[in-house]
Amino acid sequence: MKIRHVFMGIGLILFLALLVVFTHSHINGLQPAYIPVAVDIPQTYPEPEHIAEAFTEIIDIYVPGNTPYSEDIAEESPQNLKAIGRPMPLFANKYDNQYLTIIPPQTVEVLDKEGDWLLINTFIGPMWINHAFTPPVESLDNFFSRFGTNIGIYYKNLDTGFTYSFNPGRVFFGASINKITHGFYIYIAAERGYIDMYNIHTFRGSDFWGGSGIIRFMDVGTELTTRELLHHSIVHSDNIAFRMLARYMNNVSFTYLDFISEIGANPRFVLDNYIMSNTSAEDGKLWLYAIHNYLESESRFGHYFHTDLHNTAVYSHPYFTRGQVFGGSELINVQFIHSDYPVAQKFGWSCSAFNVAGIVSAPSPFILIIFSNMAGGAHKLFEEISWLMQGFNDMYFVGLAN
Repeated sequence: MKIRHVFMGIGLILFLALLVVFTHSHINGLQPAYIPVAVDIPQTYPEPEHIAEAFTEIIDIYVPGNTPYSEDIAEESPQNLKAIGRPMPLFANKYDNQYLTIIPPQTVEVLDKEGDWLLINTFIGPMWINHAFTPPVESLDNFFSRFGTNIGIYYKNLDTGFTYSFNPGRVFFGASINKITHGFYIYIAAERGYIDMYNIHTFRGSDFWGGSGIIRFMDVGTELTTRELLHHSIVHSDNIAFRMLARYMNNVSFTYLDFISEIGANPRFVLDNYIMSNTSAEDGKLWLYAIHNYLESESRFGHYFHTDLHNTAVYSHPYFTRGQVFGGSELINVQFIHSDYPVAQKFGWSCSAFNVAGIVSAPSPFILIIFSNMAGGAHKLFEEISWLMQGFNDMYFVGLAN
């Protein structure tokens, strides 16, 4: 009888253990427990240092019938055609500084050539284009110079590699902009099998942290997965989610400093409390370009990151709504980068910082970073900068009209 009771007890313990595993692996419709494995994904490396500020050669030269171009064929052909792969300004004369108008990408007949200058047939008669032309940035310099060292800018057109920067080396307090780099680090750690994206984390009283986020409205003891914490950290800029993720990642052999060094960013900007770390536009271009590469790769979890970055939101805040107080019941979408196109972005602000980094999915996509030491009221300025840079990108890389 006693032996039978012992076996019944052992069986009950095993049943309860299996029930716990099953419950954890299926709670809230989550996937079953994940066994870390090595994942072969495209690595996210920093932007090569040799990329020039000017455009690379992007005009594809051809003759009728798509015959491969050669000087002999071009001279013998009755039509010398070139495909202009991006919007190009038209000049009345070679070496003019002021252009007359801009033409969209199209096939043109070349009438003459001198160095980088081509005389082409246009709707307003013979005009010159310069295929080594780079957009004038004096108007951008004049705009940003008003703010001295209080702002740092980085812009990159992803189709051509053309870049513009203002105070790129100026160091700013990162605030919650650090959540995008830390979140990116966790996604890469999950891709490489260092962590379990569906691991369960318990909200402790010691995790409490005021400011942005929604976990502070949850009960202590609430359970959330790694994926859910990443969602809250990015979408709601949740301070508690960030703290819980940092505690989890402290036990991982692949460290945050390892990751920052791998993508070429400056590890000296990283402080023990990661959210208090500093940054610069020069540093930001490295991790934001790496994020772009990750989102474009065939990864396991990149689609989560992509969705969250397109849906950043906070509870109502007087910076973004008329008189509503922070911690209100209304969850609103926050756009620090304003655009006519979808934007994957992360913001961060404090009493001494107002920052955003984003990828704009324009017809010719671009990266935009705006860092500043301004307080939260700078959101109107950031909106102005957003439209300025979209207009610049549309003018020189998308074209004036279809």
